[in-house]
Amino acid sequence: MELVTTPTENWLHQAVSNCRSSFLAVSPFVTGLFAEITADLPQEAERTLITRVELRQFALGGSRLESLVSVASQGMKVRSLAGLHAKIYLVDNNKALVTSANATRMGLTRNLECGVVVTELEMVSQLKELALSGFGQGENLSEWKLAELEALTTPVERISELLAQSSLANKAEIEQLILDTKDESQRQQLLSSFNGWMALTLEGCLLLKANEFSLDDLESLCLPLAEKRYPDNHHVRAKLRQQLQRLRDLGLVEFLGGGSYQRLVR
Repeated sequence: MELVTTPTENWLHQAVSNCRSSFLAVSPFVTGLFAEITADLPQEAERTLITRVELRQFALGGSRLESLVSVASQGMKVRSLAGLHAKIYLVDNNKALVTSANATRMGLTRNLECGVVVTELEMVSQLKELALSGFGQGENLSEWKLAELEALTTPVERISELLAQSSLANKAEIEQLILDTKDESQRQQLLSSFNGWMALTLEGCLLLKANEFSLDDLESLCLPLAEKRYPDNHHVRAKLRQQLQRLRDLGLVEFLGGGSYQRLVR
């Protein structure tokens, strides 16, 4: 059994340099160093990152949106899982590092981390299957395309501006910060920084009066808006369901189960 301690960066560099066919990383937080290291993956290698696409962490700097954009532009599939805490780095289906180290500069180089390398093929396969199933939460594991990640740039900038003007106590919850913003023009500017179907879905969530709502409730309210803005689209319900998952990833809507949702913004 091989133990990997700080700096985990050394192990990851070597794993990437030896990678031939596939690379899977599971980490809640990602920053630039990870993008730099994985840029050396062979072009033909299949690559996947499971992380948290969360506005609060992007705005606070715990994870970097630009790093996700960078790896996505390199051909890496970016998937989001709300509540993710596991960290796994798996190479060529024959070796995996299960570790405490996030895919951040601090996690890979400075924090005192420890991990174990798994080479037993059946165990590696189980780890990969577990990760790709969202650790048993498969329906909540969503894929973010490059264009969708790039579209988050303006919302993250707006939230960062709000955070810079808030007290430290308010930095814990983005949804509360949005709710408590007294400047209505500033609040609207933030909400209007979203676009497309995500903007329409968020607008519908904000128009609903109840603290909890169902997909049926949202569809009834959004259907007239969708018919006006997207008259050629006949799959409104599917679009709304997809965007609710996106908003859940971002920390703006919470799924309660049974097809019901709870607004975290109003």
